[in-house]
Amino acid sequence: MRRMIFIVSGILLLSKQVTNAKTNPDATEPYLAVAPMAAAKAEMTMAMQQPQTRKMGPDSSYLKLQQHPDYILPKKALFFSVLLPGAGELYCKEYLRSLVFIGVEASAWAVYYSYNQKGKDKENEFETFADDNWDYDRYHTWELEWDPDPENKKFSHSIPLDNNGRPVKTQQYYEMIGKYDQFLVGWEGVPEDLSANKEDANSVYDYIHQPREHYMDMRYDANQLLKNATKGVYLAMFNRIASAIDAAWVAKRHNRTIVTSLRMENKFYDMQPETVLTLNVAW
Repeated sequence: MRRMIFIVSGILLLSKQVTNAKTNPDATEPYLAVAPMAAAKAEMTMAMQQPQTRKMGPDSSYLKLQQHPDYILPKKALFFSVLLPGAGELYCKEYLRSLVFIGVEASAWAVYYSYNQKGKDKENEFETFADDNWDYDRYHTWELEWDPDPENKKFSHSIPLDNNGRPVKTQQYYEMIGKYDQFLVGWEGVPEDLSANKEDANSVYDYIHQPREHYMDMRYDANQLLKNATKGVYLAMFNRIASAIDAAWVAKRHNRTIVTSLRMENKFYDMQPETVLTLNVAW
């Protein structure tokens, strides 16, 4: 790292040199006398015991790094990337990195919207199929025959009903009519004389019904499409976090290339401590 040091001598240096010339005009070596030498050593010792560098007050012209025209706020870069991945890198003038994060963000949301729409379309497809091929009244008639006592239910699941006793077609409704064997008789084409006992040969638990199998396949496809849509959301979240961290790191890396300070320092000239103003710039 190159370092430039600009030293502006204080007024004290000039004043002390003038004073020494007036008080000792005939001396060729002003500091050979014993008493002046002892005083100079004492003064130098006191200066060395004091802090060698002190920052100027907050109201002075102290040049902070944040005031440099090329300084980049890491927190600001991070905040921009949290709002929009790649924006923090753009703020840091890292255009290629910004383009990468923006591209990943756009791809992630494109994945989400594409698969989410396909999943919703598949949901509408299997729900329409169920509405056309599964009948609650047919199932309920069979249910009352095999499970008539409402206080001692034989079946473990029940269709959600509204105040009028009609099925409420929620997500749970469409899941149960295909998933559980007890609802098999509600499907069109299934014999209504099937038994509810697992031990019987003619049981709902052993009967294979192709429309129902087809319905379950459609529900599986819809769920897979929606899961893929969720992966797009996860990718977008990861990209946002990665972009925020990267933007803050890029800003700090940039700021490390510029180190600027303005200080009051104690320097020694002819064994005399002098307070001088120093400006240090490194890059």
